[in-house]
Amino acid sequence: MTDACVITRVTNGALNTTTGDYSTTSSQLYAGKCRLRGSTAGAASVRELQAGEAEQPTYRYQLLLPHGSYAAAVGDVVSCDSRTFTVVGEVDATTTTAQALIVEEIQ
Repeated sequence: MTDACVITRVTNGALNTTTGDYSTTSSQLYAGKCRLRGSTAGAASVRELQAGEAEQPTYRYQLLLPHGSYAAAVGDVVSCDSRTFTVVGEVDATTTTAQALIVEEIQ
């Protein structure tokens, strides 16, 4: 694993009654080695999302971390190589030597 990444989780805090917004807190869950690789050829790695009138392609990748590095949750934010991804799932297998996450990048 030659890349480095930082994984954070954003949680909602208390409601600010003046503004009507919730305060958010961000906590760092992991910082260290990782490997980012494209999805396998058989998996759908690009899909179109529509936001208003614009269509946005989203790209899915696998993010490999040292086994047992952190407890993954959908919605965690990954910063890796000046790019930002969102965790959308975890790969579960019996003979893994690394923790594999499915992450999505919106272009």
